[in-house]
Amino acid sequence: MSKVVSKKINHWLLPIFFILLFIFTRSIYFENRFNFVYDQVAAATKVLELWKTKSVTLIGPHMSFMVEGRQVFFGGFSYTMDLVFLLVGRFDPFLSTYAFMLFCALMILPLYIGTKKLINQQAAIIMMVLYTLLPYFIESTSQMWNPYYMMSL
Repeated sequence: MSKVVSKKINHWLLPIFFILLFIFTRSIYFENRFNFVYDQVAAATKVLELWKTKSVTLIGPHMSFMVEGRQVFFGGFSYTMDLVFLLVGRFDPFLSTYAFMLFCALMILPLYIGTKKLINQQAAIIMMVLYTLLPYFIESTSQMWNPYYMMSL
């Protein structure tokens, strides 16, 4: 019976290690790399306005590219995602972005479990290494910007 318990504990040690490594790699110099500009400010301002007026919108911010001269928009869900992290951070951009980074760290668990079930444990470990240590993911999980939500989910 103790072998079963120790196997379950060992099973979770690796994902917990990667969560801690994920947080550590992004926390180093977080305040120096932190930026909150352009689309991030516009979205946060809109979310604050929606929060204060107790309004709901079905249309989100527009995307950068146009199709046949028309703008393409995200859905209102991107404002909802912003709202969650802005509320956790009390509408402080730095704290809200850090909360988003912690959320991304927790996404290692479904990444590990899903990859392990769909492929195998070695693939799950490789995915955790890539998600934790690749510069692309370090950058994208350290900024609270609406396209990055899609990667974390």
